[in-house]
Amino acid sequence: MADNERIEVLKRYVEGWEEMRDNAVARRDSALILKSVGVEARDNDGVDVLQKRADEADNEAAICHKNVLRMQALLGRAQAGEDV
Repeated sequence: MADNERIEVLKRYVEGWEEMRDNAVARRDSALILKSVGVEARDNDGVDVLQKRADEADNEAAICHKNVLRMQALLGRAQAGEDV
C-alpha cells in the first residue's frame, strides 16, 4: 500500500507534467499566432523557424501529455491502495 508521502509525490509529478505540457502548448500557440498574422522567420537554410518551433513544442506537449496520463494512472492506483 502506498503511503501518504508517496501519494503526495505522485500528485506533484502530475502537476509538474501538466505544467510542462501547458507551457509547451503555449509556446506552440504563440508561434502559430505569429505565423497567422504574417510574421515570417527563416533560418540560413530557408527553413520556417516559427513552424519548426511550433512543431517541436507540439511534440513536447504530446510527450508531456503521455506522462501526465501515466502519472495520473499511478496516482489513482496509489489512492486505491496499491503499492506503486
